[in-house]
Amino acid sequence: MQNLKPENNIVSQFVDKSVIAAMKALFEDGLDKVPVEEAMVIAEQFGADSSFKSVLEASEVTAAEKKLISSFNSNLNLLVQKTWVEKDDEALKEQVLYKLEGFCKEFENDNYGVTYAGLVQLLRDVVYLMFGTQTNSGEFLEYAFRIDPGFGIFWWYVESLPTERPAAEAVAKVYLLLSMIFLSNY
Repeated sequence: MQNLKPENNIVSQFVDKSVIAAMKALFEDGLDKVPVEEAMVIAEQFGADSSFKSVLEASEVTAAEKKLISSFNSNLNLLVQKTWVEKDDEALKEQVLYKLEGFCKEFENDNYGVTYAGLVQLLRDVVYLMFGTQTNSGEFLEYAFRIDPGFGIFWWYVESLPTERPAAEAVAKVYLLLSMIFLSNY
């Protein structure tokens, strides 16, 4: 999670101190419960309104969460389908679309932990499909902030997500819901 360092000039240049503090709190080691207020700071950056807090706090899948999952599925599906990719990346594009459907079915059944690592990789794959190999360069974070500060925060968030599922199911769920809220509005 090296991108979480607030001394990173790019991050501090584009991101408000309250968002940096929220990200630090959100990715603190050993969390067994997500700090909801800090998660809401990130959610608001991703286009959520105050009603999203009830989704973050719910212990079961709510109607609002099902609507988010559906919107995420539709928007991401459309985004990936409309993205032009090199011939070598066609197989990855098809894989992403196939996996997306399965993940969304799992989410509707409140199975976030099972799909956590897969969805984190899918998020990275989607950004790769959109921007190509430059996503692997050290300068991509700066590029993302410069083209769209909101997207820059999202990419910083994705890069900060642990690749392995957090021990607490509730933490894994909130991490994924936050990425879904961004992509359902993108």
